[in-house]
Amino acid sequence: MPTKTAAEHISEALKKHDRTRDASVLGVGTTKLGYLIRFKDEEAKKLATSNTEWTKTLGNDTAITQPQFGVVVHRTPTSEVNIEKKNEAIQKILQENSLVDARIKNIAWMKKRDSPLGQHASLGIWFNTQEEAQNAIQNGLVFGQSYTNRVEPYRMERKRCHRCLQFGHLAWNCKKKERCGHCLAEHNKMDCSSEALPKCADCNQSHPTGAAQCKGAMPYPLLRRG
Repeated sequence: MPTKTAAEHISEALKKHDRTRDASVLGVGTTKLGYLIRFKDEEAKKLATSNTEWTKTLGNDTAITQPQFGVVVHRTPTSEVNIEKKNEAIQKILQENSLVDARIKNIAWMKKRDSPLGQHASLGIWFNTQEEAQNAIQNGLVFGQSYTNRVEPYRMERKRCHRCLQFGHLAWNCKKKERCGHCLAEHNKMDCSSEALPKCADCNQSHPTGAAQCKGAMPYPLLRRG
């Protein structure tokens, strides 16, 4: 289904239910798992993800999943993390770092499946909130008697069109108007004036589209079809 049509169906489903009537959709992208939904603002996203009755309008096998906020911890001592007992390993990380109110959804070694583990490796940790992930990035993490501050955001590449700046397709087959990645005006970024004020296509804040500090660039809710 084209992303424009998907966005229309999702918007119609949201409007059919009182609790999600005001949850406006700005756009939809695609992945192999389903549709990434870009809502108007954080409040609209909360309405749609906390009141999921609208998904049944799209089919009984349709569900919306919350984004996870991942970090990659480099130089993690592999002897301190037993992935074979994942739940115990997660609790150990939470306890050693005094993360009382945090929630870790998943952990995994960031390596090819058949590659052997050395004494140290990069560990992926997926937190429940952006704040929890940011805390790990800023403060580092403890594993047993070892401390590491080599923590960075986990970035899953998403297909973005560099013509219209939306997700879900590429520039070569884009029929929408061109927008500047710096100021959002209808011109190529190469033609943008040095005096133009930056504006982000993801969050409308005063920085270029795709800037590292952009909160709008964090994972969007995923609508999965069974």
